[in-house]
Amino acid sequence: MHTEALPRVEWVSPARRAAYVRVIVALLAAIVLFKCIRFFAGGFRQGSQVADFAAFHIVASKVWLGDLAATYDFVTFAGMQRDMAGQAAGVMPWTYPPQFDLLLAPFAFLPGWAAYFLFTSLTLAAYLVTLRKIAGENLALVLVILFPALATTIASGQNGFLSGALIGLFCIAIDKRPLAAGAALGLMIVKPHLAIAAGIYMLATRRWTAIAAAATVIVASSLVCTLVFGPQIWIAWLGAIRESASYLEQGRYPLFRMISVYATLYTAGMPAAGALWGQFAIAALALLAVALAVARGPSPRFALGVVAIASVMISPYAYDYDLPIVGIGLALLAPDLGARERGVICGMVLLASAYGLLLSAHPAVQFGGDAPLMPAVAGVALAAVLAVLLWLLLRRPWSADTSRPAVASSATPRKIGRSPAIWLTCLIALVAILALVNLVTDSRSNQIFGWDVRANCAAVDAYVGGLDPYFVKNLKGTEFSYPYLPVTLDVFRPLCATGFLLAHHMGVYLVLAVLCCVLLLRVATARLGPREAFLRVLFALGAFLGFEWAFLSANFAMFTGVLTAAALALLFRRSASEAADVGSFRLGLIGAAVLGLVASFKLVFCPVLAALYLLPQPRNRKVALIAVAAGAFVLPILVSMVFYADLFPSWLHLVTGQIPAQHSPVMEGQNPSLLFLARSFADHFGLAGRQLIVLSVYALAALALVLAPFALSVLRAVWDEASAGRGSPLQRLDQWLTAHPREANRIVLLAMYALYLSAPRLKEYAFFELAIYGAVLIADLPATALAAVLTVGIGIPTVSSLLGNSLAGSFGQLVAALVCFWVLLLDFRSRRQV
Repeated sequence: MHTEALPRVEWVSPARRAAYVRVIVALLAAIVLFKCIRFFAGGFRQGSQVADFAAFHIVASKVWLGDLAATYDFVTFAGMQRDMAGQAAGVMPWTYPPQFDLLLAPFAFLPGWAAYFLFTSLTLAAYLVTLRKIAGENLALVLVILFPALATTIASGQNGFLSGALIGLFCIAIDKRPLAAGAALGLMIVKPHLAIAAGIYMLATRRWTAIAAAATVIVASSLVCTLVFGPQIWIAWLGAIRESASYLEQGRYPLFRMISVYATLYTAGMPAAGALWGQFAIAALALLAVALAVARGPSPRFALGVVAIASVMISPYAYDYDLPIVGIGLALLAPDLGARERGVICGMVLLASAYGLLLSAHPAVQFGGDAPLMPAVAGVALAAVLAVLLWLLLRRPWSADTSRPAVASSATPRKIGRSPAIWLTCLIALVAILALVNLVTDSRSNQIFGWDVRANCAAVDAYVGGLDPYFVKNLKGTEFSYPYLPVTLDVFRPLCATGFLLAHHMGVYLVLAVLCCVLLLRVATARLGPREAFLRVLFALGAFLGFEWAFLSANFAMFTGVLTAAALALLFRRSASEAADVGSFRLGLIGAAVLGLVASFKLVFCPVLAALYLLPQPRNRKVALIAVAAGAFVLPILVSMVFYADLFPSWLHLVTGQIPAQHSPVMEGQNPSLLFLARSFADHFGLAGRQLIVLSVYALAALALVLAPFALSVLRAVWDEASAGRGSPLQRLDQWLTAHPREANRIVLLAMYALYLSAPRLKEYAFFELAIYGAVLIADLPATALAAVLTVGIGIPTVSSLLGNSLAGSFGQLVAALVCFWVLLLDFRSRRQV
């Protein structure tokens, strides 16, 4: 096989590709270490399930105990797993050939966690080395698409990396080293159903040397197993195969994680016999694709890519941890695919890769009980990939010389063009549908929403009735306190007086959401076409579940979100060429005042005002903007002190936690902020009560994760610029910002995002305002960065919410926001490098 590098994808620079590869490999290593720690501390139990590697370790020990045949009895083997990991609901039947038992035998001499670490690390390393040799410059793309499946394989301790590495070695060696290729395929006897397509390929291309080598390995290993385990082991294995067929027919496997069409049809309600016929049809089409690729494909590499994809589509028994083989196929196919075909195939493989992992978070899976028969979508996704391949092979006019060397096909990279890839468009549509379904599902549930607006209006009612609204005992129908300045009581009084807001808060907040989106579209930082406008709206209303929390709780964050969007629209109203216009500056002053008022609603976000200094304006104007914003921030505080002197002390006592036995902002148990993350970290060491230590950890986290990387990136951009000018560092910064207005506008918004994210109190609904800052930044991201932001910022939190995990009481929102911040920051750095 030919292992030349794949063509360079235009929207990914070499530095960015290398960074993605390093990050993904580091994440995979971190998952391996995390699972080792989990297995060391608590054994192989995972919620209601038993990790698959528990079965591997049991079989390894039974090899030496001379009781291997018992593992092929499902009831007996299930008991062994429960004895090892507790009375878990999910166990794994054993159907692997005896050759795999022999391979596992040495791991019996290690503790379970150490055996897991050695097995997973070795097979993962072998797979990554093999994939790198095949994928070349497209390694980052393949790793991003496959990451969920790779994480699933690591988490379960399965052997998908081993089979992926063997198929990859077969593809690499088949042309020049047929003996090695045959030996690699012969070792696939450990999972023979995944080697059928490769065997058909060898027959079709008459690779007799490789066939002989594979047959020799299979026969020799079978003889060794017969000598070691006795001939009865084959009877036991065949009995397990028959019993697994009945398990499959009864749907007793976790079918939602299967990637076969059988699982898709079965979970859709089709009888087992009909689902099996559907699987036969897909298997026949997969083998037809292999034959067509050999006869009509553009290159031997393309044919081997089809072989790898077809390998997982023949048997009804195929799981998401077998998808590393598909990664080999994706790397092989890419050079001969156009932008559309590549986009569809990548999108479908990503769906197949991520679906099982996402559904594994369902409470029914995690904690047992009566789990519903969840649909298996991966089979449909892979069927779509097969359909694309068949369409290409039957319709595309390939070059007449189908045996040309791979150098010829990869020497001239295929241009992808400037238009967004179809896979990205599909991802945007999928994320938007998920966000809409999630919001509709939540709003139509039987829960009682609007708890924050009830608390706020109860405070207004108490104030009107002459009671102190900062004591919860004076608020009717709520246990929450009113945390806003006293002056806001009269601001909110008209909204609560008639009871209209309480009765119709969802309709009112939808109108506010529309208004917020309209204002966001007025923020003129770059060209705004229909796609960019849709992305802004999608991110503002879908990112981090912030809008969902603000909408369902009816928190006043909806009002402050609208004001934030209005402030940004005023501050960034004109293009860079009109920035010096007096009228534009006056609008900017109004925007700064609005931003200051927003900060006065929630005092912890006042550092955001400092970002105004990074605007591409003369220093005197920037100082004026900051002064106006600071004045607007201080004014409500002064008004509250002077005109609400009787209530201001109560407000101070509330926000500082000095009112006993009631809810307080500083006394609440949890919120997804860096401060509470630091407190949780300190609590692990028994230091949560030491405020100085907690604050130090918080400051260190904010600096290390957000503020210092941002500041260093800006300073590096300024100091690396040859035309930055002379003078003090502050003067050089001013000159650079004025000379680069587009970059400066991005820096301002990124600074606001960073300062907001670093706030010590960041409630769930506050992420709505954070998403507003991010919405302006994401529209012109390159495709990979945009896909990462949409997946992490919207896709994963939304799917988690749909599955019943609202992220409440966790740091999921914070982690998603941090990842998006780093994607935006890396994009800024790469723009400067270009």
